[in-house]
Amino acid sequence: MAEPVTRGKRPPKWLLLLQELRAPFFTASLVPVLLGTALAFYHTGRCDIPLFLLTLAAMVLIHAGANVSNDYFDHVTGNDEANVDFVRPFTGGSRMIQKGLLLPREVLTLGLACFAAGSATGLYLVARAGPVILVLGIIGVLGGFLYSAPPVSLVSRGIGEIVIGINFGVLPVVGSYFVQTGRIRWEAVLVSIPVAVLISAILFINQFQDFEADKQVGKRNWVVRLGRRKATILFAVMMVIWVVPIIVGVLTGAVSSLCLIGLLPLIPAIKAVMTARQHYDHPQELAPANALTVVSHLVIGLLLAVSLTVAGCGKHEDTGSSGSGGLGPIAQIVLPVPAEARDATYLGLAEGKSEFSPADVKARILVIQLFDMYCMLCQEQAGEVNRLYGLVQASDIKDHVRFLGIGKKNTQTEADIYRDRYEVPFPMLPDPQKANTLLLGEERTPSFTIVDLEQKKIVHRQWKLTSADDFMAKLKAAAGNG
Repeated sequence: MAEPVTRGKRPPKWLLLLQELRAPFFTASLVPVLLGTALAFYHTGRCDIPLFLLTLAAMVLIHAGANVSNDYFDHVTGNDEANVDFVRPFTGGSRMIQKGLLLPREVLTLGLACFAAGSATGLYLVARAGPVILVLGIIGVLGGFLYSAPPVSLVSRGIGEIVIGINFGVLPVVGSYFVQTGRIRWEAVLVSIPVAVLISAILFINQFQDFEADKQVGKRNWVVRLGRRKATILFAVMMVIWVVPIIVGVLTGAVSSLCLIGLLPLIPAIKAVMTARQHYDHPQELAPANALTVVSHLVIGLLLAVSLTVAGCGKHEDTGSSGSGGLGPIAQIVLPVPAEARDATYLGLAEGKSEFSPADVKARILVIQLFDMYCMLCQEQAGEVNRLYGLVQASDIKDHVRFLGIGKKNTQTEADIYRDRYEVPFPMLPDPQKANTLLLGEERTPSFTIVDLEQKKIVHRQWKLTSADDFMAKLKAAAGNG
């Protein structure tokens, strides 16, 4: 039976479809994408705004698809019709179907359209960032759809909270970080844990009001399995355990000490636990706990993102930008002098030194290639890089330009293997601890930085060598022969 609709003019269809998306809850998508991007900025001092916006768009669209499809399948199973204890806006879905404002097929179509649009955006990110994003995206879309879709219905199998934590915590933080840097790092997983735990806690506390309806239709989440009283204990654990990864991150140096400000949401989190313990079986009185859990999740994500961004600004404040500002941290890069005399001679390094910096290279222009022996894209583009080198050697700028490779997290042995396998004609040096990679300001591989050593500035930086001829034109322009 349809729920009564407030009398008056019926809203236009487009507005009803927009309301069905439940946009106010898109903060659950915004927070992890901001956090992953902020961590990338903290590590590299760089942020690709268009890629950030595309990542956010993909995440929001997939989130919308999950919201809408969940409404549809809760209608199919009779869950939302049976739910009389819901508390708006936290539980009970959008109620669009129950109020007769939208047909079930319209809701399903909207959900599938959101998934399709999110997937299309994700495929563009795959083309820009690589196949890792494809894997993360497939997991996210399947998890969002199968969360409530029968017969799988992950939420009914007691793993709904885990799926939500992964889909709206770990995956978007790690994915956003990868889009910006081209790499997966354990620090990204670590900082994702607080938002993953708290987004799961939002789902968990919302299930208290849905308890009777979920129990009636066989939606066996953990609140149903434990009962509301015992479930408050698990809720309490979830609302405090997220502080552990923050403290571990600061103590290990994985994140800035500024991130300790992220402990402030403990205040609303503890208040939410106290409310839940007192009103676990009173749906309306429990509503403040729902709200405080949402606040805790939003605030922890924003505080961590802001802390990492501020720390990143301080860490990279001297970083030179394209075309101006000096070499910045690149001047602090320290590399071992090549073992082969011909490489040291090629770079113009003085004898008797064991280490050198880019400023020691005797040339007008230095091209630094960041590579990784295990990077498939590096391997695929090795031939084009060699062609670029050949173009330089055959031109009138050959005496002014030098090439240098830095192997991200590669030892000298790994760098030598890569050089021999792909017949690289210029020195390839190691960066096993990735210290020089961070100073370079670009973690994605392969990346290419043109440095004007005479004017002491970075004149160009790009990820991937799409065309040796185009890059050659940039080199000629940098050398004053363009």
